[in-house]
Formats: sequence, C-alpha cells, structure tokens
Amino acid sequence: MILTDRVERDRRTTGEGRKHLKGAQKLASRLQRTVNTGRANRSQMREVDKFMSQHLSSEISSILETLDSHISNLPSLASKEKLSELFSKSTQILDQIKNMEFEGYQNLVGQTRRTNPVILDKLINVDTDISTLLLTLRADVSKLVKSEKLIATEYQKMSGGLDEAIRTLEGRRNSLFEPA
Repeated sequence: MILTDRVERDRRTTGEGRKHLKGAQKLASRLQRTVNTGRANRSQMREVDKFMSQHLSSEISSILETLDSHISNLPSLASKEKLSELFSKSTQILDQIKNMEFEGYQNLVGQTRRTNPVILDKLINVDTDISTLLLTLRADVSKLVKSEKLIATEYQKMSGGLDEAIRTLEGRRNSLFEPA
C-alpha cells in the first residue's frame, strides 16, 4: 500500500523511521477497514489526508531541492531555462499537494459515517498513481544531477511526467466532487 512505501525504505535508518512506519501502517489499516466496511471516522480520515499530503510534499520537495541545486551548475542558458520550467511545474504540483490535506478522504465521510466505495476506490488508486509518479520523477531527477548536461529526451520525459502529475492531481480533486 502507498502509505507504507516510503517509510519501508526509511525504517532501517533511525528510530524515527520506525515510528513513522508504525504510524503509516496504522493509517493503512484504518483505510483498509473503511474499504471493507464502508464506514469511517472523519478525524481518522483527516489523519490519512495529512499523511498523504506530507508524504507527497516530501517527494516533490526533494525534486525541487535537486532541481534548484542543479540549475546553477549548468553551463548552458537553454538548459537552465528548461530546468527552471521543470522547477515551475514542480512548484505547481507542491501547491496542489498542500491542498490535499483539506480535500480528500475526510470529505468522503458522510453524516452517517458512511463512505462512497466507488469514490474511495478512485481516490486510493489516484493517490497510488501520484505516489508512483513522484517516486519515478525523483529518481529521474537524481540521475539528471549526475550528468553534466541536460539531454532533450530526459527533459521531455521529466516534463511529461510532471504534466501527468498535474493532470492526475486535478483529476483527483475533480473526482472528489463528482457524483458516483
């Protein structure tokens, strides 16, 4: 499950990683219970929203930091402009992710504590896609930093990935407010 993907890697590093993993597993368990029963507690779903927002913000912030540090190292003005465009798209993604904490799982909980299983399933799938996209983009950006110059195909791949992340986040928001 996406809630535990990143913390699985961090688990071996510190006690904080273990604590984070335990919290992620607890939230994943709650989310699974909601999927199974169709019932949820708004405050528990708010915790899931907050965790997802923090997890994805961490991923995109890592991408932003890497891009920012690499922009100044490039000799070509054209390459700097392309990386600046990637940076701008990444910033747009970060802004959308920050709103996830307030628009997400908690909005699916009705007054009777029932959730819409179709929308819940969509939301879980979209969040999985976003998480996977950002993990892939972070790896691509890390590879880029190791190279001396920006190759057009790398730029196109990353630009396309960022565009896809933006569209996916917009679709996520729209799916929350559409009838099932």
